[in-house]
Amino acid sequence: MKAKELIRQLQQFDPEIEVCVDNKDIYFLEPKPAYWDGKLQLLLHDPSKRGWSIVGAKVVEKGEKLNIVALSIEDVIWNVPDLPVDLSELRSQEEWAGRVAQYRADVNACLRKIELEKAKKNAPDQQP
Repeated sequence: MKAKELIRQLQQFDPEIEVCVDNKDIYFLEPKPAYWDGKLQLLLHDPSKRGWSIVGAKVVEKGEKLNIVALSIEDVIWNVPDLPVDLSELRSQEEWAGRVAQYRADVNACLRKIELEKAKKNAPDQQP
């Protein structure tokens, strides 16, 4: 999708609506060469078709692309393990509270493993 088409479609919505990518918040936009981090995959559309308009695909490596970088709560917790997470607007908070607790547990387990490996590496060799 070209940026002008994205802008056109965005203008049809309330400007206060939250925008996401796969339920993840948009962190920033990043212009890159089309070949950066893999070839750019494009879908070819027939604008005369309603509903499913995809009629083909194309892979390119020349030109530029605008990468939408999205971050999930889990992604951020890996960098900020004690990130406050507000669940107050959920009808049922238990599922998400469990998810967040698991994210934190995973991060803490990983950090403990790294510390153990670092301690082993820095420990003097003990010969019997």
